[in-house]
Amino acid sequence: MSSRRLRGGAPDGASGGEDDRPQGEAAPSGTAESPQPDAAQRRQPIEPPVKQELGTAQPASPAQPEPRAAGKFFGSWLRLLWRTAMYRLREQLLVVLGLAIAAAVVSGSLVIGDSVRASLHETALARIGRIDCAVLGQGRFLDAGLAPRLQSALIASGELTAKGEMELAAGKGRAGEQRNAAFQGEQGLATPRHSGEQGLVAGIASGSVTVAPLLQLGGLASRLQRRANALAICGVDERFWALAPVPARHPGLVNDGVVLNRILADQLGAAVGDAVILRAEKPGLLPRDAPLTSTSDTTVALRLTVAAVIDDAGFGRFSLSASQLATPTAFVDLGVLQRRTALGAVANALLVAAADEARCAAALTAVWTPGDALLAIHPLPAGCEVRSDRVFLDSGVGAALLSGDALTKPAGSASSAGILGYFVNELRSGAKATPYSLVAAGEWERLPGGGSPIPALADDAIAINTWLAADLSAQVGERLTLRYFVIGPGGGLREDAADFTVQAIVPMTGVAADRSLMPHFPGISDSETCSDWHPGVPLDLSKIRKNDEDYWAKHRGTPKAFLSLAAGRRLWANRHGDLTAVRSAATPAVVADQLRSVLRPADLGLGVVPVRADALAASAKALDFSGLFLGLGLFVVISALVLAGLLVGLAAAGRRREIGVLLAIGFRPIVVFRLLLLECIMVSVAGCALGAGLGIAYAAIVLTALSGGWQAAVGSTAVALRVDPLTVLVGAASTALIAVVVLGWQVRRLHRSSPRALLAGDSASSTDAKSSGPERRRIQAWQIAAVCAVIAVGLLTVAVNRTGEAAIVLCFISGFVTLLGGIGAAWEWFRPSAGATSSITALALANAGRARGRSLAVVVVLACACFLVVAVGANRSDPLADRSPASGTGGFALVLETTVPLSEDLNVAADRERLALEKMDGVRFVPIRVGGGDDASCLNLNRSRTPQLFGVQPQSLAGRFTIVGASGPIDWDRLDATPLPPGAGTPLLTGDEAPLPAFADGNTALWSLGLALGDQVELTDERGRHFRVVLLGCVAPSLLQGGLFLSDRQLTRRFPSLGGQRRWLVDAPGERTAAVASELTRALADYGATVEPAGDRLAAYLAVERTYLDIFLTLGGWALLLGSLGVAVVVARNVLERRAEIAALSAIGFTRGAVVWLLLVEHATLLVIGLGLGAGAGLIAVWPALHGAAAVPWATLATGLAVILACGLLGTGLTAWSAVRGSRPRDLAAD
Repeated sequence: MSSRRLRGGAPDGASGGEDDRPQGEAAPSGTAESPQPDAAQRRQPIEPPVKQELGTAQPASPAQPEPRAAGKFFGSWLRLLWRTAMYRLREQLLVVLGLAIAAAVVSGSLVIGDSVRASLHETALARIGRIDCAVLGQGRFLDAGLAPRLQSALIASGELTAKGEMELAAGKGRAGEQRNAAFQGEQGLATPRHSGEQGLVAGIASGSVTVAPLLQLGGLASRLQRRANALAICGVDERFWALAPVPARHPGLVNDGVVLNRILADQLGAAVGDAVILRAEKPGLLPRDAPLTSTSDTTVALRLTVAAVIDDAGFGRFSLSASQLATPTAFVDLGVLQRRTALGAVANALLVAAADEARCAAALTAVWTPGDALLAIHPLPAGCEVRSDRVFLDSGVGAALLSGDALTKPAGSASSAGILGYFVNELRSGAKATPYSLVAAGEWERLPGGGSPIPALADDAIAINTWLAADLSAQVGERLTLRYFVIGPGGGLREDAADFTVQAIVPMTGVAADRSLMPHFPGISDSETCSDWHPGVPLDLSKIRKNDEDYWAKHRGTPKAFLSLAAGRRLWANRHGDLTAVRSAATPAVVADQLRSVLRPADLGLGVVPVRADALAASAKALDFSGLFLGLGLFVVISALVLAGLLVGLAAAGRRREIGVLLAIGFRPIVVFRLLLLECIMVSVAGCALGAGLGIAYAAIVLTALSGGWQAAVGSTAVALRVDPLTVLVGAASTALIAVVVLGWQVRRLHRSSPRALLAGDSASSTDAKSSGPERRRIQAWQIAAVCAVIAVGLLTVAVNRTGEAAIVLCFISGFVTLLGGIGAAWEWFRPSAGATSSITALALANAGRARGRSLAVVVVLACACFLVVAVGANRSDPLADRSPASGTGGFALVLETTVPLSEDLNVAADRERLALEKMDGVRFVPIRVGGGDDASCLNLNRSRTPQLFGVQPQSLAGRFTIVGASGPIDWDRLDATPLPPGAGTPLLTGDEAPLPAFADGNTALWSLGLALGDQVELTDERGRHFRVVLLGCVAPSLLQGGLFLSDRQLTRRFPSLGGQRRWLVDAPGERTAAVASELTRALADYGATVEPAGDRLAAYLAVERTYLDIFLTLGGWALLLGSLGVAVVVARNVLERRAEIAALSAIGFTRGAVVWLLLVEHATLLVIGLGLGAGAGLIAVWPALHGAAAVPWATLATGLAVILACGLLGTGLTAWSAVRGSRPRDLAAD
């Protein structure tokens, strides 16, 4: 075989002559299979065929290769790579396995993220079905008759043109077909098997407009001995079921039937045909804590028969909240629920299909009437009167009615006047008092038709009728005292008093005898006698006299006294309004038109919400599980790549003589490097291809764990495996690219060595020792380490003064930079030093730098593993061990929640007695008003777009929990700060433009809301007005998760319809905690009470964090295992290369113990450096956790590090002892 044939089979080799014989192949080892070339050939340098390969112009000659020679050349190259791989199959398989592990983690993490996103997307579609948007009452009720008018308006507006319907029905028009296919794909509609179902699905897919009214109330259910609290009771009709993912009919609802979703049926153990009892909240049209609202009959019981149990496809997951958690839901007939709750034909939502937000809002604006917002316009002889079923008129309505623009007609203007009627507890003049009477305040001089006989009144004056004057023996000019209830700061009622001077005594004629001045107060207006009164205020019926009953029987609610409107507003204006009626001289039609022209539907609480867009956006912006698991498995990837790099380095070192032969026979160094690099590419591609398949299996295993022991991480959501080939390809390709860089780095220097050194078999360690590099590189390495130290200290200094996400990110970056700087310093510390050593220990320390690359690899793996242990250990602190007021429980013993809100103050003895709560001495309740919005706790994987709001009384939580502001610890009183205090992170504004101060749990702010201190969130109140809140403080991890906490005063001002309390923090003596919980559960059973230890609530939230740490620790265990294998490879290689050295030490008199000590100290140095570097960087990275409210388990951390060190020393000692025992004199002779 000629030398030219050898060159032709090598990468980039040239034919080098005119002989055109077929080219052969090089042996896998790179050596020639032919006799040695002659001297002339040896004197000629071997030129690679680069010029010929690149198409360099050469004279044509018969010796030129045929056009297929290039194919033969590349084929021989591939055959060389293949045969080399087969020759070294055992070595390559280990590398392939290491890379497969790395690729599996990367690809699997991406598949996990895709699976979670797909599951959340499917869940979102299952809970909204065909619903595109909804008209919500924003905590209020609306007329259910708006639904058909809105549907007609949407159809008329051209939501789906007749042409589009015909094209879609006939299967024509590509756009129609695409919409149909896209809709069915999005909804997951299966191909129907029956003609009836086919027609129904076809109608749905065609995009037909549907508007379905919904009356949703809170409630509880019971069956036999089982009970379910906090369920949603939905009043629906057949229009609702047409919006389901798979439409169906449930005719059994109209016959006292009920449809249960699967989760509620399982809780009750109910099946079709079983009887269940639903206890639904019986809300009034006005919130329960409004003045004079009845608190009796707060629930209504319904005994129903289960007609069906539905799953997700049947709308079992129906919910308008952006959460993947299923809510126990019972569906009853809309008419039945309206009648049983005595609410009338009302709803609190209209569900709209096949119409987007803009079109729905336009149609709503076009068809709404004042009656849709429960405003009633009653004709009067001199005009009309506007009232509200909610007793009080919204301030916007009153302002619109009283403004000149609202009631101006082209021909002139009409007068209007406001009226405020109020029920007072007592009217007193001297020693005489009249109990429980109506007092009216108004603009009497502006009343249409005149206000006679009531005169214009001064703001400190009162007019009384003749009956009251006789009853009190009152005269003009005397002082008269009014006593009345008002809403207190916490939402409860407080009795106030005011004094007035009697300005006039008027006869009971004209306006003074008008019964309609009395609003419709629930529990009073419809009563036949005073003894039948049952308003929402405490009454002493024993005070009612015979003449009071006679007055009621004859005059009903005719006012006994009259004030100016300004005086009435000063006394009785509240968050619900400051008028009970407005009278106008205009006709009802004119007033209705003017209201529609001045007010928007949103001003009356009728808001349009893009349900579908919000649901899909919430699921799309959910927690990124791809990034999460990539981060959790980062050390596995690093360890696998390091292990693969070490294996390649070990294999390359074993091929020194082979590479030396290639260089000696004339192959250029760059050609040799390309050969080795192509081998690395081939191995990387093979490993990552295998890892792609393993990644799918890895994802399946993790998802199975997420349905089992790790279920807390996904909020008990079932996550199905979804494999996107593109995702797997991206994961494998990215890993392969990194692997090529890592493996190429390992072989980069072998081709630069001299052939003589390689053929002599010089070790890499000697190469490291001899080629320490220029001094300039050494200085640069130390400089880099110093710069890293400076950056780490600077970042840590900044992080100390920050909180929340900023502090966590800065500390993590600081720890990472510290790790990098430490690695750089270790690289320079391992540089061999000149001169002799004076002891075995010094010799061992010097030997640690003989193979700097391998030593550094050991340090990196150990440092990463130690970093992992410290980071996880510090974050696995137990906050439950601290029950102080500053802890995560706030020092509270219990958390009480009710399905039906309570208007009673549980800290008042009279209210406790009314609720039959006994033995509550020494127990304190802190109410938390629960507002609307989406759950933003860690249990909800979706990104909350409208976070839930909570109202607290700052003084009741003083000193509780740990709150950190921009400038340090702060307390709850900052929530009442107006304007915001300095350092709030936002410009100081005044009035309604000023952002409201808010607190949030640190985890909620960081992970669920993505907020940092000073960030602002824009929200919409129940009147459709935008307002902003600013995050002023973050609460250390606590049970206060789920949303933003505002001052109760600010929350109820923006959301006046939030009536009653649903949540309390209970401060009870430790020895009585169980008894108090039992008493609360018993007494408040009909309100759907759930009592939970505060520690259990906190533990449920922390379970998510702990699950993440468990996952991190599990994957870190695999990383540590791979790192240990890497250490074993390094130690084995060191001992293998130094067998002769060990034999020589024994031959010259070193004892076996001294040699073992030499090897032990050498590798123990690497262990100590790696552990110390990892521990230091880890402590910096978790600095916020070290200074948090919870104690850090230092003993556990120290034990873990000690175990790692002990295992490392034990393994090193055993390896060293084995090497010494296996050393023989022939090892020295062989060298």
